[in-house]
Amino acid sequence: KNGHGNYSCTFTKTMPHADYVVITGVSYFGAGTNFGVISQTVDGFTLQATYGGDNTIGSFDPILAMVAIFC
Repeated sequence: KNGHGNYSCTFTKTMPHADYVVITGVSYFGAGTNFGVISQTVDGFTLQATYGGDNTIGSFDPILAMVAIFC
């Protein structure tokens, strides 16, 4: 965890290329929320959980976050 709603995942073995796919999901994915990749390298990736759209905007820590990676 890097900060509120911001997470880094680091691979123990680097990927052969940075064109892998990261699929995310969170325990609460209401209207105006997003949990997605903001940077991606062969060494890992960074995710950000944000909300907004109802006159509010900010980051949140999901109770449960899920990630699947395909290369």
